[in-house]
Amino acid sequence: MKKYIFTVFIILSTVNIYTQEMQISGGTDFGGGVFKVNNDFWFNSEGNLYYFNENTATAFFAPGISFTIRVFPDDNTFSRGFVFRSSIMFMTNGKTLGTYTIGDSHYKYSEKISETFSISDDLSTSMADFGLGESIRYKISDRLQFHADLGVNFTWMDSEDNEDSGNSTLNYLGAGLFSDLAFQVNLTSKLYLELGSNAIINIFSSQKGKIEAPELNIKTEYEDTGRFDLISAAFYIQIGWRFDLKNREASH
Repeated sequence: MKKYIFTVFIILSTVNIYTQEMQISGGTDFGGGVFKVNNDFWFNSEGNLYYFNENTATAFFAPGISFTIRVFPDDNTFSRGFVFRSSIMFMTNGKTLGTYTIGDSHYKYSEKISETFSISDDLSTSMADFGLGESIRYKISDRLQFHADLGVNFTWMDSEDNEDSGNSTLNYLGAGLFSDLAFQVNLTSKLYLELGSNAIINIFSSQKGKIEAPELNIKTEYEDTGRFDLISAAFYIQIGWRFDLKNREASH
């Protein structure tokens, strides 16, 4: 991920149309959301064909860190520019509701699920988001600025659940939209504090998973797709630095 962020930084630095101002900031996120799974597949176990369905929704809390780059072509009161944002979040608490269904061509058994989890359990889930889009800036005063961002978002998630009854893993890739609303408070002419909130919704996704349940004699891997299966939002606080690229070029 570090190489990806560095590449984007180099690209933004060489785009001639955006030569007035660059903002770079980073900080802490406090987020949460809802992740839905509706997998439906058949698998073979010891020569027998079985059906499996997981239809669940997980509400979660996930703190993390975030990084933002904004670039603007001018220093006007109202400006349109470009934004790149990324974040890494870790699920620490949550609750899963839904049903598991398993069976064969003759019989199916369904079980309702209601589980809570915390960071102390054997569930490990991490998420990374990358967003690209347009940033609109309005200077309210010399000390205060307002930003509104909108663009496309890409999400990577990796989850591993180790229980006594079995193990499961999930690798998730999703794409959708993100939005961001933020206020910047200028601490100095270059240094600023940013307070904001962002939200994402993934329109489609690709999922790869593995399920192992020795008690049920299940061991299988699957691939599936999803639609509108992840919605999340976060409040954040960042410290940033503002670069005046035009004046720097003129000085050289």
